[in-house]
Amino acid sequence: MERAIDMTGGSADTLAEALDQWEREREALVELFDENEAFTISFRIYDLTMTLAEKIINTVEIDAAMFMTQKSRDKIAQFRKQVQDLQARRANDREIVVDATNRRNSNVKTT
Repeated sequence: MERAIDMTGGSADTLAEALDQWEREREALVELFDENEAFTISFRIYDLTMTLAEKIINTVEIDAAMFMTQKSRDKIAQFRKQVQDLQARRANDREIVVDATNRRNSNVKTT
């Protein structure tokens, strides 16, 4: 009983309070896990969509090379720049998700 109360960092006076606090923390971790899973699924969909868009752009560029206007070439260049920016943001987002998962796992192991 004392160990459970001590694990709250002194913020609980009774075993019931310690268990309530632990349950709230567990629920918060479950919510974070669900959010991270949702983000992971969204990222996969974004990745698939952007990969398909890149393939379409590449095909159009090859098939219409001689007949493509400068305006179209400029738009393709803008698209490629946006894809590079998106990939950089995605790499950062992946690091955030991994860091959050590692923190969650280390918190679970210490409790």
